[in-house]
Amino acid sequence: MGSRIDIVLFAEDSASEQILRAFTDRVARDCGAAVDIKTVAACGGYSVMIEELRAYQTLAEKGQPGLPACDVLVVGRDGNCKGHSATRAELDREIKPKVFPRVVRACPDPHIERWLLNDPAAVSRAVGCAPEVPARKCERGRYKAALESVVARGGHPRTFGGSEFAYEIAREADLYSAGASDPSFRAFVDELKGILERAKSDR
Repeated sequence: MGSRIDIVLFAEDSASEQILRAFTDRVARDCGAAVDIKTVAACGGYSVMIEELRAYQTLAEKGQPGLPACDVLVVGRDGNCKGHSATRAELDREIKPKVFPRVVRACPDPHIERWLLNDPAAVSRAVGCAPEVPARKCERGRYKAALESVVARGGHPRTFGGSEFAYEIAREADLYSAGASDPSFRAFVDELKGILERAKSDR
């Protein structure tokens, strides 16, 4: 068995994919884990993502050849004000442990753009301007608008909404302080670290 850990990612949209990829890569580097991240779904929202996950899971259970290798499954879904625990439970009802024994559930509460704003100093270094982080509320688009605003104030086009800076922000971020301000982010980092460490030890 090789030393590389194959990660398969399911996300609700392209912005979520970029952010999850960036933080997954950052945590892996901190753990000293060599990973290969392959995205299977990243468009159409939750309903499309979950249908793709069900189809992939069915094929994996049958041993379908040609599927991306999967040592670790990462699935992301915004909490959308239902809370981290409730969102995680929804994902758990869809995932079969016998097919995917190593699963990381990324459940940003309320929305994933918040994760990019958790460490304002990292945002400032990456974008060139400090963000104005809104108070925690469930208003849809609240954190996306804040991210777009800091990108524009940093002199960058708003074209991609700020998620294009995900790798730069993730690289600069203090994951401990970011997790201290956001329990859903801390849960993601802690779960991913633990799973990657176990995957490394199995190799």
